[in-house]
Amino acid sequence: LRQFPGCRNCLHPAHRTKECASTFVCRECEGRHHTTLHLPQKSGSTQTPVATGDSNASKAPGFSGTSVSPEVAGVLLGTVVALIPDTHGRLHRFRGLLDAGSQYTMITSKCASQLNMVCKPYQGAISGVNNSPLHNIKGKVQLLFNSNNPCSKLKTEAIVVPAITPPLPQTPLHSSMWEDYRSYQLSDPDFTEPGPISFLIGADLYPEVVTGAPIVIYEDGPRLIETVFGFTVVGRFF
Repeated sequence: LRQFPGCRNCLHPAHRTKECASTFVCRECEGRHHTTLHLPQKSGSTQTPVATGDSNASKAPGFSGTSVSPEVAGVLLGTVVALIPDTHGRLHRFRGLLDAGSQYTMITSKCASQLNMVCKPYQGAISGVNNSPLHNIKGKVQLLFNSNNPCSKLKTEAIVVPAITPPLPQTPLHSSMWEDYRSYQLSDPDFTEPGPISFLIGADLYPEVVTGAPIVIYEDGPRLIETVFGFTVVGRFF
């Protein structure tokens, strides 16, 4: 642990603890470190118990064996795994993100290269939160997604960018409740493990991708949403 260069509060490897923007603290002692790093109190010391709420309420099981905190532990972004054909028709499996808040579908330069795609120039401007411009746009390509239905294929023009997001989720998520989610046919069964994001499906395809209403498994857990690729897990968890 002493050799770990990242944040000891959220366990993200890209920044240090003093730079962490997370408002969450240890659930055991409210210290500025992750709950899984909490050391037991020495003999004779006292420790304030963590309130778990009404035990009869429909709550999600606590993470890593800890008590359920009244604060939000995090938000899961909906990931899916899709088959995308390259220029020779060979199918490749990639992991991506659903984002109805994005006007465009995007893929990474690495993904486009693996698919042997040649980028066409893109002259438009793309901005994000607070109207911040998106830099280093590599171009655009025609992209085809194969769904679980052989007769249904989703085609769109995708913007090619160097990267979309760091691996998601940022850290592994451990909880017994995930097994209840895995009883459904998930598009991304490894949604609790950090993994690369190669594409983002935006609002141009989102209405065609989502096929069902959210399903509630736990009151305090994320929702299951059915898509043409299988179910995805989206939302807050406590």
